[in-house]
Amino acid sequence: MDKILFVINPVAGEGKGNQIISKINDFFHKSQYDIIISTKKNVIESIVKKKIDSNNYRSVIAVGGDGTLMETINGLKFYQGSIGIIPIGSGNDFAKTLGISEDINASLKIIEKGYTRNIYSATINGQRFLNVIGIGIDAKIIEYKEKSKYIKGKLNYLIATIKGIINYKTSVLEVMIDEKIYKINPLFIAIGNGKYIGNGMKITPNADLTSDYFEICIIGDLKKSLLLKSITKLYKGLHGSVTGVEFFKGKKIEIKFSKVTPVDVDGNLINCEEVIIKKSDKKLKFLVKG
Repeated sequence: MDKILFVINPVAGEGKGNQIISKINDFFHKSQYDIIISTKKNVIESIVKKKIDSNNYRSVIAVGGDGTLMETINGLKFYQGSIGIIPIGSGNDFAKTLGISEDINASLKIIEKGYTRNIYSATINGQRFLNVIGIGIDAKIIEYKEKSKYIKGKLNYLIATIKGIINYKTSVLEVMIDEKIYKINPLFIAIGNGKYIGNGMKITPNADLTSDYFEICIIGDLKKSLLLKSITKLYKGLHGSVTGVEFFKGKKIEIKFSKVTPVDVDGNLINCEEVIIKKSDKKLKFLVKG
């Protein structure tokens, strides 16, 4: 029988990554799996690719958050097996879209049972991602979140969001969605393959992993007091009722910036002069609840 490969981010979930090995062995015999542990940020893609090139795994499991999962799938470009998640990161927003809880034993049972669902990944400038691209205020929010030393989890995201709303300054952008150009001055653009960002904000509530269209949420240059009052609506996916918030559907999105700009890609900040965002033409096989 082909083995399972667990890809562990040891710092995810405040060190839960290092604690999970004994739980894995409770579900699987040591002969059934291999483990690789990343030693630093941005090395997972290369070590996964090297491991996959020399072995035949039936499943590859990302143990961490959205960033760990994104790095993992970028190392699996020609992989034909199933992909799974043990969500122990700070956000785990893609797992929420798939309906996978943060309970480690529940995640291991999903892997053990082996039910799968075919879903689309997507690319930004040729790099794979799974969840949501955030442009605008989102990058500022992530900067605040990562600077927090003492507050973690959903409260950290909430406080960072409030700080971001207060301090962010908008700029005019030309956004092309499927060849149609929109000139806008947005606080935020979310391009959703998945539904959630920020540890549970339902930013693109109608995004569909089985569709070849993105859901795109554009939050215009609203009064900051209005946006602050609407935060609870973001968590419930009801922000479409707020004046200045618009939704679009599209297969290809292109944006050029006037200067190098940080873009949030599944929780990772990437500096871009322009972005070309597309759905992949092939689906991935993800492990889900049966």
